[in-house]
Amino acid sequence: MRFRRWPRVSAYEDTSRKRAALARAQQAQRDKLPLLAPLIAEQQPSADAEMARRAAWWPRAQQRDRDRRAHDWRRARARLAGYGDNLRPLLIQLWGDCPYPADPVYLLDMLHGIDTGRIDPERPPWIPREPDSSGRLDPAATEGEAGRGLCDGFGG
Repeated sequence: MRFRRWPRVSAYEDTSRKRAALARAQQAQRDKLPLLAPLIAEQQPSADAEMARRAAWWPRAQQRDRDRRAHDWRRARARLAGYGDNLRPLLIQLWGDCPYPADPVYLLDMLHGIDTGRIDPERPPWIPREPDSSGRLDPAATEGEAGRGLCDGFGG
């Protein structure tokens, strides 16, 4: 099953570019209301205080994102296990062949599309169809629910 590893939790990196961006953002806030600039300036945190706040927040935010992603993978695998033995191998093969990123949200969306009938597991929309004898594509692949959401790059 396709899976993309998520980076490990890392420490916040305090760089000169981040400090310069903070200074620009604070200056923009003060410039927005020039009459209140001194009041705004005294309420703004120092660069060191803001970097310390970010350093404390960053690992928690990363861990929260990793936990949410792991939870989504568990939900997707449990949902996939709920399908019958005839359909599950087909769905695993579809997931391996589909153009979606190897992300649990995309897997859950694909399974939802199959459950709601938007995606036919026997004829997924990302596999091109063979033209019939008249040179047209199979109408079932170009009309109705099976063809929605596909784009040829020109708005069609």
